[in-house]
Amino acid sequence: MLVRASVAAWAGGHVPSCRLSILIDLAGYYPIVAITGPRHSGKTTLARATFPDKPYASLEDPDVRALAATDPRGFYPPLHDRAIPPHVWFSDYLATYVERDLRSLLQVRERDHFHRFVLMCAARSGQLLNLSALAADCGITHNTAHAWIGVLEASYIATRLTPFHRNLGKRLTRTPRLYLLDPGLAAWLAGVRGAPELAVGSLLGPLFETWVVSEFLKRRRNGLHPEELHFWRDDAEFEFRQVDRQEQQVASGQRFDQ
Repeated sequence: MLVRASVAAWAGGHVPSCRLSILIDLAGYYPIVAITGPRHSGKTTLARATFPDKPYASLEDPDVRALAATDPRGFYPPLHDRAIPPHVWFSDYLATYVERDLRSLLQVRERDHFHRFVLMCAARSGQLLNLSALAADCGITHNTAHAWIGVLEASYIATRLTPFHRNLGKRLTRTPRLYLLDPGLAAWLAGVRGAPELAVGSLLGPLFETWVVSEFLKRRRNGLHPEELHFWRDDAEFEFRQVDRQEQQVASGQRFDQ
């Protein structure tokens, strides 16, 4: 994962120890760390002072830059294979992949609007998706909200469950439910910072349901099965969530086999 660490200029070439400590911590979390800042602000000085034993290459050299462009190396480290604090991982993931990459893909100029949109989607995970209300809360148009939801789905950030109906046309036209595919990311975006807070808050049910949907979808995808996952709701608004062809349901507090 790429992490950005802004650097300010310092006098006399002295690198503050706090800068070194932060950079060393980040390098222990991720295989790649990018140091950004204005020209002549001390980026190279900081990198070489922090990692004096690492080989150094300058991308200002045309041959080195060409090699880097034609033979890149990318990594996607999971949260749990390193001792990365969750707040560090989720914050960096949001800033790097969700906000920077998706905003670039969508050509979004207003960073605050898209940031608010992602937070509002997390707060709505497990709920019926009212695009008009979501758009109004984010200060964007209905069409923009629809396009942004589509990109979150294409990027495996979110998904929509359609209501179950034997008539396919009605499945596609009735109101879906929105879910983020990573319940940990959904919880962090919604402001949950720990299990005790989750246990007493109003998001326990929706986030548990988000986790269940995520697990069902992973099972179907890993088994190369179509994602025929729906929810069922009758005219009296009685709901039965996560309907698939095997008609299984899980509720908070129950074992999976119950």
